[in-house]
Amino acid sequence: MLALFDWRYLSYERECFVDTVKMQGQARASIIEDNLAEVLVSLLRPLYDAFDFAPLSPTMVSEEIAKFRNNRY
Repeated sequence: MLALFDWRYLSYERECFVDTVKMQGQARASIIEDNLAEVLVSLLRPLYDAFDFAPLSPTMVSEEIAKFRNNRY
């Protein structure tokens, strides 16, 4: 599986065949901390789709968030 995060390295070059990737979202500030992975998945999915990366899951994003919060990036 290919993904964007460090330990999920890209084994070959990826090419995007669209000129623009639109990433936008909306979330209440009060839910972002408790649902950060879900918020980020909705923002990152268009980028993952454009480059045909591995499917993006809330679990994978949660693992990466934990690394950042523990300064292990």
